[in-house]
Amino acid sequence: MYNTNKSFSIMSLTIGFVVFVLTVFTSSVSAVDLPFDPTDYNFLIYSPYPGNDYITDAMEHLGIHNYDVRNPTNPVTPTDIASHDILIVGWNANGNTNGLISKDLLAGITGRIILTGHDVDFHIVLDVEDAQTFLINAINYVLTGSGTGLITLGDYLNTFPYLPREWGVSAQISDGEDIDEITAEGLASGVYDGLDHNDMSDWSGTYHNKFTINSGSLFVPFELGGTNIANCHYL
Repeated sequence: MYNTNKSFSIMSLTIGFVVFVLTVFTSSVSAVDLPFDPTDYNFLIYSPYPGNDYITDAMEHLGIHNYDVRNPTNPVTPTDIASHDILIVGWNANGNTNGLISKDLLAGITGRIILTGHDVDFHIVLDVEDAQTFLINAINYVLTGSGTGLITLGDYLNTFPYLPREWGVSAQISDGEDIDEITAEGLASGVYDGLDHNDMSDWSGTYHNKFTINSGSLFVPFELGGTNIANCHYL
């Protein structure tokens, strides 16, 4: 007599194996190609919108899973900064940034810094490839420096109130500003590798805050806008 139980078991094992192979193959094909190994670093992210975490979604999209999350009710502490390689502040137009303390950032952020009006985490969620490329390049640039670094992802409604005054840089509300030029420092950084430099402002609503660099500041511009005001800086 034909053993139906045995036949069912073999069929189940076969189906299970096929599903496993397809899962592994699909994962390897869909994985984002990162120029760094995310398991080698400790990531700290700040979400101005608890419960609507575009930055969390963006990190997962990039395949970066080892991160700690902070928000207005769970502020970034000096211990947090000291125990992580990078702090990434998510899109925060009208968001709550009270969990970012200027004096703690001043004392704890000792590595490379990128301040940008690109709200790329939001646009990564919208599946904009250029936004993904920009964030990957920015993270890689900051991680290859020393100390704990910082990346801010802004928006045209964000004035970056948490930036330490001692850094000598300020930002003002802007209706959006096209990029006229990528500076030599910006090109050398690798942040714009793989991007069309003439299309940096055309990300379906991504704008650039107007930053002012005070005399004596260590920041230099990566991007210049129509009024020759820098949009993106590093330290």
